[in-house]
Amino acid sequence: MSRKQRNALLYRVGALILIFVFVFAGVLTANNTPTVTATPTVDRLQPPTIVFPTVPPGGTSVVADYTYFHSSGLMSLPHLVGWDPAAQGSDQGPEQRVEPVGTPGAPGSSQSTLVGVTFINSAALSVVHAFSEKDPARKATTLQQLDQYYDKANLDQAWSNFKGGWTELNRRTEGDLFIINFELRLDQNTYLGRQISRFNQDWLMVLRLVTPNNNPALLDQLQNAILPKYHIWPQTLSTPLSWSAIADYAAGYLIKYPPDWRKVDGSIGRPFTVSGTLGPDTITLVTHSEAGKSVRSEDDARHWIKASLPNAAIQTVKAETRGDTTGFSVSYTIPDADGNQQSAVVTLLNGAKDTLCVANLQSSARGQNLLDESNKALSPDLARVRSSFMTLPPDQLVPTPIPTPTPGPSATSASTATTAPANESTSAAGG
Repeated sequence: MSRKQRNALLYRVGALILIFVFVFAGVLTANNTPTVTATPTVDRLQPPTIVFPTVPPGGTSVVADYTYFHSSGLMSLPHLVGWDPAAQGSDQGPEQRVEPVGTPGAPGSSQSTLVGVTFINSAALSVVHAFSEKDPARKATTLQQLDQYYDKANLDQAWSNFKGGWTELNRRTEGDLFIINFELRLDQNTYLGRQISRFNQDWLMVLRLVTPNNNPALLDQLQNAILPKYHIWPQTLSTPLSWSAIADYAAGYLIKYPPDWRKVDGSIGRPFTVSGTLGPDTITLVTHSEAGKSVRSEDDARHWIKASLPNAAIQTVKAETRGDTTGFSVSYTIPDADGNQQSAVVTLLNGAKDTLCVANLQSSARGQNLLDESNKALSPDLARVRSSFMTLPPDQLVPTPIPTPTPGPSATSASTATTAPANESTSAAGG
């Protein structure tokens, strides 16, 4: 990679990484703008006076309430009460996403992949920014090499919007972590910053934290609350990064779907419904979980179909493996309201704690076997959606109970998918 290409890549990625500083400065201004009785001239404008919040006895409360998944499904971390996803402008949300561009080796191309998200606690004047990057051109692949990678030019870019400058306080390795602490100056105030980096195979995972300098303990609190359950899920890259994800952290499953499909219904711990098209066919995806159930054999899978979809005609049963998770996929036909035999396939995975995770795909195509790999008329994206279905290990998530089911029509059958509850908001990735 030439110096010009490298600089272009750094600018492209760095622009996303630095967004949180702009947002942070905006929050400070919004929360501390003095009352003005006359329109001042530009030369008389003064930076607003920022009064740091008093640290309560025992320190600032840091409580994780659920696992936040990036909308791509690729990255997750604990969501902390009071730290809200921060919009980056009128046309940008709180997330960052960079995909490879161009042909490898071609001028202006980049093979870097990056996902990130920014949270701000405006009451505590604190920022959490997490991003994970996979860049084949990055020379640093070990903690020792990060010492040179994080040079002055890199850090100047990272903290450029703290107009008063930055001072590195110390850096060290701690187990598999590379940690740098900073003082950051904005207007008349000094903040504390911490950058924590670690490698997960080819991924560089970074967590940046900012707090007022009168609350140094908050840096440790944030690190301890977030880092142990900050994860990359590389298996989601079996589908494009641009695809959206349903990540039900309570029920314990994740599935991805094309970006032009739309979530119709659903909430955490309850059925989700997504609708879209593949070629001439309309597709409906319904996902949910069933406590106290499992499918350990082909007979179990057939019994599930007969019990849940009594009008279905089974075509093919196929064993499935997703890492340590086992289950079955069953293709079948089922009549719609007009008696037309629509094509469908359901994947049943044995999740943790005797929870059966279910992903049901129904197509408007008639009489097709959606598990027939020799059928060239079937869109390959149908198999990609199904293969993206995975269970989530509970020990890598923030403990979240599954809501008690409410009485109502079953969302198991694709033909009744639109009756799933819709009166609750959702924190699942995607949308």
